[in-house]
Amino acid sequence: MSMLDSLPVIGSRRKIKEAERIVRNANWDFEDAQEKLKQAQDTSKTIVSELADLKITCAQQTIPNAADVLSRCQRINLKETKASQTFSQKFDKVTVPQINEVKTTLSEVVNTGIKGTSAGAALALGSMGLVSTFGAASTGTSIATLSGIAAKNATIAWFGGGALSAGGAGMAGGMIALGGIALAPLAVLGAFKYSKHAEKQMSEAKAYSNKIETEIEKIDAMISIAESLNSHVTLFHNTISKVQNYVESLTHQLACELDQDPRNNKKIILLKQQVILFVKALKKLVSVSLFQDDKPSNESLKMIEHINNVSDDNVGKLLNRVNNNENIKPLNKSKYLQDIPPGTDSPTYFWLQDIYPESPSNSPKIWQGYLKDFLQMLVGTSIFAAITYFLSEIGWLPLGYITACLTALRPLLWIKNLFKNKIVSFLVGLVSLAIVIFFSLAFIGSL
Repeated sequence: MSMLDSLPVIGSRRKIKEAERIVRNANWDFEDAQEKLKQAQDTSKTIVSELADLKITCAQQTIPNAADVLSRCQRINLKETKASQTFSQKFDKVTVPQINEVKTTLSEVVNTGIKGTSAGAALALGSMGLVSTFGAASTGTSIATLSGIAAKNATIAWFGGGALSAGGAGMAGGMIALGGIALAPLAVLGAFKYSKHAEKQMSEAKAYSNKIETEIEKIDAMISIAESLNSHVTLFHNTISKVQNYVESLTHQLACELDQDPRNNKKIILLKQQVILFVKALKKLVSVSLFQDDKPSNESLKMIEHINNVSDDNVGKLLNRVNNNENIKPLNKSKYLQDIPPGTDSPTYFWLQDIYPESPSNSPKIWQGYLKDFLQMLVGTSIFAAITYFLSEIGWLPLGYITACLTALRPLLWIKNLFKNKIVSFLVGLVSLAIVIFFSLAFIGSL
């Protein structure tokens, strides 16, 4: 302190100048931090837009194109094992309709121009799976649903380029929240007013600078969280892209083989199985939610691990089992897909999509399946019994014995399918043989 500072007028003026300098520097630092935050969000918007484009391409082009080529396999007589045929039939009856539904509804949603919005971010970051649930709903309902998800999710709001703000003022006027961090509105931060007294002005300037410093620390932490989220989105994008390349390459190979050498059963069957396997993997990937509570979701991390564990070797082992007519089940005997750990059984995880339930909540009630089978058996038996009675009434005994045989066999087949036990199957086989022999002798005797 110089002697001049001891003079009241000069000392006060210097304190005012210092207070102004402190406030000015604090504002500059804050503007610089804001610019960095904006750049981080711009990066997030870019990568999520790229992910949205990739998911849309997969759902509208890559997967449907593969399904179209696979449908050509139905026109030729492939000598597949029963295990392979059952798997292909499941794919045609369950997976393909889902693919077509998502493709149709997604086209309607995308054409409304949601890209670059929070609703678009909601679609890219995991709500692709919700598209299939929109099915009968109008496009407006679909957008409203996506927008509702975005409004409640800070991560999606961030990637959508918006903010969780009061009155929708956005980044410039509202409050941004990410990773549990909430920044104070700019209106509050810009509310500094100079006091008339130099001493008080200095203390207020320092307090203001401390407040700005606290907000800058929050911004730095938010940028760090954003970079982590960006890294996960990029990793997931690369994972989807990797599987997409597999699907496109295998689809091309299968199409060429069908064009050039449709009699090469062995190669066509193998390519067909590989295409279906990777289509299922790709379909699963585009339906996964990437984040939960502002962190990478466990499901998305697990999907990345599963894909990283899908190799030529373990895919080959799986398909060898299929082509040896083995009943494919998880190696750890899991009842649900979520219990299959990433590793050597990762190809099986994708193979069993739409066949095994993902979790107990997705599992159909067992009794519903049994009841359906029982009713089918009852209807079939009743029809054959009615035909038998009619034939016996009009004197067509030979044909009556044939329908009577079918009537007796129908419940036995139901019992066999119900228990799925080797001993039960053997006993059912013996009884069925006896029934066939009995009615055959009766048929011969009636001639």
